[in-house]
Amino acid sequence: MIQNRPPRGSHPPGTFYYYNNWDFNVAGVVFMQETGKGIFEEFKSKIADPIGMQDFRVENCNYQYEFDKSMHPAYPFRMSARDMARFGALYQKNGIWNGQQIIPGGWIDESTSVHSLEDSTLGLGYGYMWKVYPEGSIVSEIVGGHKVFGHTGLGGVQALMIIPDLKLVIVERTDTDGYFEDKETGMELGMMIINARNP
Repeated sequence: MIQNRPPRGSHPPGTFYYYNNWDFNVAGVVFMQETGKGIFEEFKSKIADPIGMQDFRVENCNYQYEFDKSMHPAYPFRMSARDMARFGALYQKNGIWNGQQIIPGGWIDESTSVHSLEDSTLGLGYGYMWKVYPEGSIVSEIVGGHKVFGHTGLGGVQALMIIPDLKLVIVERTDTDGYFEDKETGMELGMMIINARNP
């Protein structure tokens, strides 16, 4: 991505989108500085344990530094498909799990709203660390006009997609430690699931 990235300042703010993982990494550093707590430990305490994640382990996560590029680390999470599904269900249920508000509903609305436009043709936007297909976008129309949001992980092939109105969470996990490039198969399977749920 570095080779294709335009020079800093070459586009006025709000007129151009290019994925930048370093902003995401800085957010993690700010969190740790403001709270004095580690990201993975807080995630386990505040989210993983309350919603019953079965496989999440702090020791399976790590801070990944690339000092030649940034002083801010990446903090990749390693999650099983069933734990990813639980996290997606938490968002699908507007942050409520077994009657307890784990994540504020207002934050879920705000973070899954479009704040910058990634692809105007598809109507794909980006919220706060979520890809968002709002109502009226091409993907939204495919699923009956509903808002869709999600995450992709390593290589874009680890995916979590949520369609709250359909009470639907889709998880795709492939080749955890590599870049298995078969996005088309995952998309095809996802569409089969959606079509089965929303004929």
